[in-house]
Amino acid sequence: MAVEYISYAYPIWAPTDETGKPIPNGEVFFRDNNDKVTLKTVYKDPEGTDPFSNPIILDSGGRINQQVYFKVDPDTPTDLYYIEVRLPSVDCCTLGAIVT
Repeated sequence: MAVEYISYAYPIWAPTDETGKPIPNGEVFFRDNNDKVTLKTVYKDPEGTDPFSNPIILDSGGRINQQVYFKVDPDTPTDLYYIEVRLPSVDCCTLGAIVT
């Protein structure tokens, strides 16, 4: 099967801290779910040709204001993303993994 690039239906990411407040200038890391250390690329386009930096730095309102596309390979269904959100230079919270 062919590799695809998928995105969530809601294009604006707005993670919050443990109290529900936005995280201005926070960092969103996309990692391999198997070891939670190796960075995994996410993309700005559905063709997978324009990668984001990793981490993505949230704007002053604590958002990523564009689509984030994840590489999906049906031949490797256990190849998941682990998403880690941090306050600027301080570990804050983890959102978990998504199935790709």
